[in-house]
Amino acid sequence: METFFATCPHCHARLELDASAVLAKPTTCPHCNGKFVPRGENLATSSRSAPTTASSANAPDHGQHAVASGADYLMWTTAAMAGGLVGAAAWAAVTYFTEYEIGWIAWGIGAVVGLAVGRSAGGKFGVAPGVVAAAVAVLAVLGGKLAAASLLLSNTLNFDDPDLLISCIADEVVEEFHAQGQPVRWPPNVVPSEAVEESEYPEDVWAVALVRWQAMTPKDREDFKQAIKAEVGGGDQSLRLAAFLATFSAYDLLWVGLAAVTAFKLGSRE
Repeated sequence: METFFATCPHCHARLELDASAVLAKPTTCPHCNGKFVPRGENLATSSRSAPTTASSANAPDHGQHAVASGADYLMWTTAAMAGGLVGAAAWAAVTYFTEYEIGWIAWGIGAVVGLAVGRSAGGKFGVAPGVVAAAVAVLAVLGGKLAAASLLLSNTLNFDDPDLLISCIADEVVEEFHAQGQPVRWPPNVVPSEAVEESEYPEDVWAVALVRWQAMTPKDREDFKQAIKAEVGGGDQSLRLAAFLATFSAYDLLWVGLAAVTAFKLGSRE
């Protein structure tokens, strides 16, 4: 059978066609799935026929990659976000049930995102889908870590402990002292932002907080507890951000980097 060659106008891949495909019939490019009608100026005749196998027809052209459209970027981003949400949710769930943050799960998030994007792109668009996968992987890792830190914060706080609630009142007293210009003398080796127990607060501050707590009715105490739970659980973003920053270290940068590189490699299939 006589063989012809044509260039796909979409991805510029060189295709090998048989004579029947040249007779003004629409042809589907096996590289980018774009449809076109082979034209005479795009054809060259070969005296030898070379059968095209299924594997060679479906193999990505590493010399010339398809040009991505807006729809392609939307598809990759959607796939990446779906994979990122699954990975971030898994990380948060493991943290909640084990009460321990496992950093290497971040690497897994990058792999999930990269596989999702790579599957949707099919290795036909070069590094573009890999860049999308890497960017979304980083955001997913940071989002998963924020969720994990928030769950750890909520899971480690016992809101039925009166001392915890009194410490919240003590924090308000500290702010009042500062506003009034009254000195606050913290115990040695205590980080004020991390104080939660009576021994970690100045005696005069705790004394004022204790008096206010004792003056509360049972209903007032319950309302105060629910307000604090709402702040920690979602109402106060600053608390969750503080928990995120407190658990973030240079070691986490390693996992973020591995997640980004893995997502890029799997997403672009380079």
